[in-house]
Amino acid sequence: MEFVFPKRLGRLSYLVRAIPANAVMLWAVAAAETENGLTGDALLLCIAGLIVGVYAVFYVYLPRVRDAGMTAWSLILALIPYVSIAYGLVLLFRPSKLPMQSVRVEEPPRPPNIAGGECSECGKRLVLSSEGVVDDANKVVCNECHAGTI
Repeated sequence: MEFVFPKRLGRLSYLVRAIPANAVMLWAVAAAETENGLTGDALLLCIAGLIVGVYAVFYVYLPRVRDAGMTAWSLILALIPYVSIAYGLVLLFRPSKLPMQSVRVEEPPRPPNIAGGECSECGKRLVLSSEGVVDDANKVVCNECHAGTI
């Protein structure tokens, strides 16, 4: 659900989301200004514009404001005509203030290299790592002695 309702938005994600949201809202405003009044399709388009507008404020502009390190009160500027265009451009070009979280990839633990060691049970010298195992007590045991304890 983080994709649909993000907490932070980078510049490119903001641009990809802001263009369609603004297009739908402008289309709804154009439908509301028709001479026939709000009936039928124009009413549905205005309702869709209102829903998209609420989504845009809370899940497009606000996450971008958080990511840019600005205060949420600056969203009031988005309500002022013509100032909202400049405000949208500021949000688009302002770099992120919060550092991106790095992804840690952990390697699986390596099996111990027991080649060259001796069996703790019989004293046999182990030439290859596949000739023995490490038991529960962290002792090197050859395969023959280990098979006898199972």
